[in-house]
Amino acid sequence: MRRAYRTRSQAVIVGLTGLFSAVVIPWQALTEDELGRRISFPLNVAFAAIAISFGAFCLLRVTRCGVYPKDGGLRVMNPFSSEWVSWTDVVGFSLRPWGPYPAIGHVDLRDGRSIHIWGIEAPNPLFRPKNRSAQLLLQELEQLRPTEPDR
Repeated sequence: MRRAYRTRSQAVIVGLTGLFSAVVIPWQALTEDELGRRISFPLNVAFAAIAISFGAFCLLRVTRCGVYPKDGGLRVMNPFSSEWVSWTDVVGFSLRPWGPYPAIGHVDLRDGRSIHIWGIEAPNPLFRPKNRSAQLLLQELEQLRPTEPDR
């Protein structure tokens, strides 16, 4: 079970944003305009460094967000955190609002908590009303969950 469960379209958009931020913005900041002017070279270098850092963060961390199942449990990787959860602690998976996101994946835990899955997000229903990729990913994860023996 080495597959990563994440919304592919979200990862592609974030990856392209990171690539643009890491390449195009610094190139624009460090070149002169048509009249040969720069605002301030140190300020442009600082701006380029921030853009490269943001781009690297998007490419190296945010595009990898999602759920990584293994035999003993699963790892939920979010932009600023990563959490290991044992299969015995998982009650199920759900898709519901979290913060500014209208529908984002959650791992529901036995103790009542839930962990949001930043890498599994339903697309905007106004633009893609028939896209059920997030629901299908959560159904696949639910099928991977070991069934509990009757007590």
